[in-house]
This record gives sequence, C-alpha cells and structure tokens, in this order.
Amino acid sequence: MAAENPSKANPVEQRGLDGLLAEQARYYRERAGEYDECGIASSRSEAARRCSGGSMGEGSGGQGAAPGSRFDVAVVTEQDLGELLGLMRAYCDFYETAPRDEALLALSRALLADPELEGLQLIGRGSDGRAVGFATLFWSWDTTEAARIGIMNDLYLIPEARGAGLAERLIEGCRERCMARGAVRLDWQTAPDNHRAQAVYDRVGGVREPWVLYALPISTT
Repeated sequence: MAAENPSKANPVEQRGLDGLLAEQARYYRERAGEYDECGIASSRSEAARRCSGGSMGEGSGGQGAAPGSRFDVAVVTEQDLGELLGLMRAYCDFYETAPRDEALLALSRALLADPELEGLQLIGRGSDGRAVGFATLFWSWDTTEAARIGIMNDLYLIPEARGAGLAERLIEGCRERCMARGAVRLDWQTAPDNHRAQAVYDRVGGVREPWVLYALPISTT
C-alpha cells in the first residue's frame, strides 16, 4: 500500500499522497500558532540572532513536574509526516528559507528508507498528542577519531512547548540513538549569541568546541 511503503508507490499515487500530507501540514501549522520565534540548533541566517532577545527560548526554566515529563518523544514514521512537515516548514520559515514541501518530504523519506546509513528524525508530542517539536539526526564520521559520530542538524520547538524540558528530551533521544549506533559523539551548532539555547546545551553536558564554521555553496544549475 502506498501509505505504508511510499518507495513502491507509482508517481500518480505519490503526488496524491504528498498533496494530502502538505494539506495536513498546513492544518497543524495553523493550529500551533506562532512559529517565528526561536528555532535553536543552527545558525544559518541573521534570524538566528533573534533568539537572544526577549522571546521565550529553550533557556527558559520550567517549573513543577520533572522536565519533559509531559511530552512523548518517538522516532518519526510515515504516519507522522503530515505534522512533521508543518514543523519543518515553520523551522525553515524561521531561517528564511523556502524549500518545497516535496523536497522536505523527500528528506524525511530518505531517512525512513535507510536509518542505519542516513539517520533519523524524532518527533515530540504534548499530552494532547499534538506534535510540538522535532530533531533531525544525521550520521557522519570523524577521521581524527576513526569513529562514527552523530550530527543533530535540527532542533525545533513551537513557542508554547519551550522551557518545559522537551529540548532536553529530544537531545537525550539523539544521544541514545548515537550510543545504539556506536557513535562516539553527538555534534551540533548554534548562533554565538543564542544564549538561551546555550543554557540548555550547557545543562545537558554539551562541550563548546573552538572551531570556526565555513560553508561553500554548491550550484545545482
């Protein structure tokens, strides 16, 4: 069946399925309210610097129950893609990028098709079952250690889910998958002045590295 094994769907069936997922993503995105505050794992544009202002980011301390206890974190499946797409679209909006829905779905399906080689995504849900955050974990290697490592490329929560321990749960979920995969380290990056996110990363035991990040765009035309 197409919904259970999209890799075997014919092109017409797949376009219809993706259209339904995009419609579902728009629905969940509208339900979630404002997304344009503080995504936290990357520093890909000037927008990342907004996180160090007065908006609620991941450095906000939760009160009451144990951190993250009201959230459920699980590995993304095909059935999660509609809600996940809404979160990924909001994440891209924050970083002022505009990949097509089809490209975002293709990314997620590449991970679903080969999690041992490519990586995986985690989705966080509140007590009402609504998707409120996600993380993306890619596999790579470190030549200097001759060992596999994990890269947490994305970490995003909607505003009302921040400061309540879900970021820590998602990071811990990535760390656990790294251990199971035999990876020796989990890497990620954030903006230098994203102090709210850095407070979370310090709290979970992240160690700051001295490296300077470079990026070289590759033309696809």
